[in-house]
Amino acid sequence: MQRIMSIFVTKKGRKGAIWGQRKFFKHTLTHIHSIMVQALLQALQVYDAPHHRKNRLGRDFDGGYVILDGFEYGKLYSYGVADDVSFELDFVEHHPVLVQLYDFSIDELPALHPMFKFYKEGVRGEWRLEKAWIFYLGYSLARLIPLKTGYWRTVLRKFIRRSWKYTSCKTLQNQLQRNQDQHRDDLFLKMDVEGSEYEVFKAMSDRTLNCFKQIVIEVHGLEGDEYVTMAEKIAFFRRLNQSFFLVHAHANNFRPIHEVAGHLIPSVIELTYVRKELIPGVRPSETYFPGSLDRACNPVEKDHVLDFYPFSPQSKAANTKPTK
Repeated sequence: MQRIMSIFVTKKGRKGAIWGQRKFFKHTLTHIHSIMVQALLQALQVYDAPHHRKNRLGRDFDGGYVILDGFEYGKLYSYGVADDVSFELDFVEHHPVLVQLYDFSIDELPALHPMFKFYKEGVRGEWRLEKAWIFYLGYSLARLIPLKTGYWRTVLRKFIRRSWKYTSCKTLQNQLQRNQDQHRDDLFLKMDVEGSEYEVFKAMSDRTLNCFKQIVIEVHGLEGDEYVTMAEKIAFFRRLNQSFFLVHAHANNFRPIHEVAGHLIPSVIELTYVRKELIPGVRPSETYFPGSLDRACNPVEKDHVLDFYPFSPQSKAANTKPTK
């Protein structure tokens, strides 16, 4: 580094050195970012399981997922219900088992079933001390300061509401333990928690992760997120890849496909994972996405075509523009 900077000082003086330093670091950071984006995409390698067929559960737009058939389950854990339980209803038709549904944003399920058990509760990562201090500080201020009107009273109310929601959430490991499912290995996990999936899986032990035979999950903010770093996203996918094969991918067309560091990345993507020992003989996917079972999440818009690396069989090392 000193030799490089001495060249700039000799040829251009101090101003040239500063300019050269900024240019050098900008180029370096851009190169590092490009490498990290490549690592993220490499972690999204999809595999075909030739001895199993796929099936779609749920409605024909947002809320339906493609899964791998041929397995028996002891229970379904579903996170992020909102206004739709079509996946869960289809699931119990094929597998008449108990369904544990979690969502702190609703008071009751949009549809009932004898096999459904609902908890007005969310899922989160580990409870960090700084979040606890912030919450209790805000709560104390709300009680002590007579904020009857004005902007700050509104801000404080919103802060308390968000903090309280966080405290009403539990880790997935806690919820399994409460239901005495922490030692099982026949569970199915469905998760759509609007970006919280990274911290949830980070807090999950390997034993808890291997309680699940199959996972369908909607992953958010792949192109960039102020709360989750690219390194954390890479770690998230690599962690899943240690025990699971990615067997299906479908981009959510409510959000666009972005170009990041010269690579195409869907902002939100639905992924299906199956535990490795359950599907021997897998091979790199020769499937084109979307497949015949996929449906556009937004039915009024054309579905995203994943004809670029690493999803397209014809694109092994370089991205190509998506089909219009």
